[in-house]
Amino acid sequence: AAGYNVGELVTWCDFVATKGGGWGKEYKNGIIADIISYKSGTRSVFVAVVMPFGQSEAVEVSVFRLRKLKTKTN
Repeated sequence: AAGYNVGELVTWCDFVATKGGGWGKEYKNGIIADIISYKSGTRSVFVAVVMPFGQSEAVEVSVFRLRKLKTKTN
């Protein structure tokens, strides 16, 4: 799915509400646990099940929001 594999380290950005009533960005990192394909009309939509670092529950993130996390080996 768009060049991603289970086990890869990824990063993505979420928008979060700030104390002042505005919006801010929160960058998150995690590891891909699964990749799911949904049918939406005539096209396929790919979602990665990601386990964020420091959290105990996986989240679903569109693969288009993901970026590979830079490591010394890649």
